[in-house]
Amino acid sequence: MREEDAIFLLQNLITLQGENEWVEFKENNCDPDLIGKEVSALSNMASLLHRDYGYLIYGVKDDNHELVGTEFDAQHAHKGNTDFKLSLEAVLSPRIDIDITTFSFQGKTFSLFVIPAAQVYPTQYRHEAYCRVQSSTKPLKECPAVEKALYAALASSAAEDGVAVNAVEANDLPRYLDFDGYFDALALPIPTNFGDKLSAFEKEGFLQKQDDGRYRISVLGMVCFAKDLKMVPSMRRRAVRVVTYAGPSRTSGSHEDVWSKGYALCFEEIISSLLRLFAEQETFQNGIRQQNYSYDELVLRECVANMLIHGDLSARGAGPLIEIFSNRVEFSNPSRSVLDSDHVIEMIPSADNEKLALFMHRIGIGDERGSGFDKIMEATERTHSPSPLVESEIGFVRVTIFRGQGFAKEDQASLLRDLYYHAVLSYVNRSPMTNASLRKRWGLDAQSSVKVARLIRSALSLGRIKPVDPSAAKKSMQYLPYWA
Repeated sequence: MREEDAIFLLQNLITLQGENEWVEFKENNCDPDLIGKEVSALSNMASLLHRDYGYLIYGVKDDNHELVGTEFDAQHAHKGNTDFKLSLEAVLSPRIDIDITTFSFQGKTFSLFVIPAAQVYPTQYRHEAYCRVQSSTKPLKECPAVEKALYAALASSAAEDGVAVNAVEANDLPRYLDFDGYFDALALPIPTNFGDKLSAFEKEGFLQKQDDGRYRISVLGMVCFAKDLKMVPSMRRRAVRVVTYAGPSRTSGSHEDVWSKGYALCFEEIISSLLRLFAEQETFQNGIRQQNYSYDELVLRECVANMLIHGDLSARGAGPLIEIFSNRVEFSNPSRSVLDSDHVIEMIPSADNEKLALFMHRIGIGDERGSGFDKIMEATERTHSPSPLVESEIGFVRVTIFRGQGFAKEDQASLLRDLYYHAVLSYVNRSPMTNASLRKRWGLDAQSSVKVARLIRSALSLGRIKPVDPSAAKKSMQYLPYWA
């Protein structure tokens, strides 16, 4: 890992609040046996909590996350004549590839272990699997509730690799899948030989040849290139529903459209349909006709992409849903991850469906590196629009975007949400928030500085932000998110 990436990761991890069973901080205790148990536990807890990785960081106090540095250079350490990393990985089963980086920050030394989440089976150290319960590391077998939950998580962690349709004859596959659509999406020439098409789909994991010569279609294959998801009972709920209401509530009249093709096939069709609904009066800029929309196109694209890519593909009874009201648009989907709305911009990237995310990124849909919320927030600031509302609980995620009404018509809650996310975005971009930067975010002139100052005081009193230097003069005050 590059040193700058390790530093960025360290800065994010130390902001975590409370007990986080997929992260462990230590100072200098580098006993190899202790490390082996911690690695097993963190790998398993990362899988249980639907994280891509667990983290073990040396040089940080566990109780208050103070950066104290360490004497342990894990990256260059040896156990006897053997490289420490190789000796550790040799006693882990199944074997996982741990990334260990030792780096300097603020004049101190730190060692960071990036530990892949367990896949298929719990990660064991010397044939024993471990877990974490609050701050304690224990053998997994001594924690039956955790053990049961971990095995359930492992069973569902590869939902995209699950089987959607079994025992399909080769010549019957085109009933289910749009092979030519795959090559069109990647801007590749369409093979004339059907065998070449089959080979491409097998390499992508969309198909798998069975011992009897027939094929099974994976969930990944169906959600990407199904001709009609409704053909397969278990996939019907993966179809995208778009419900349009006549007013601001669900009690008003509604119209429903269903997009039942695979997401790689219907994504652009969904976006085009939304843009037609949100088209406003055309304007001319420098003699060029420009189409205006109620909602920014980039925001729509990122919200739809997130909804499709990060949904729980194993969920039953619910699927991706777009609800259009007169004053807002809601994007919701069942999800195994719980988003912390305070950290959606700078959070450590995590994908519920890694293969789906990677493939969609290859065809220009979604952000491989994370959630795309940084792009969404930057777009809302550029257009002086309200920030989205992110709601997340176990089992679902909903993102709501609002029709812009201007600063004067936004309510207090919306303005404070704008302010907080502006503080986070400014912090991520290494430029603390100021009264002037907030006025620019809302498209206000200097005469509005008093109104903005009142909102800043409200955010301070609510604990949403904090000053960089409390003793600075009022006109020089800069602000950070509360956790920075």
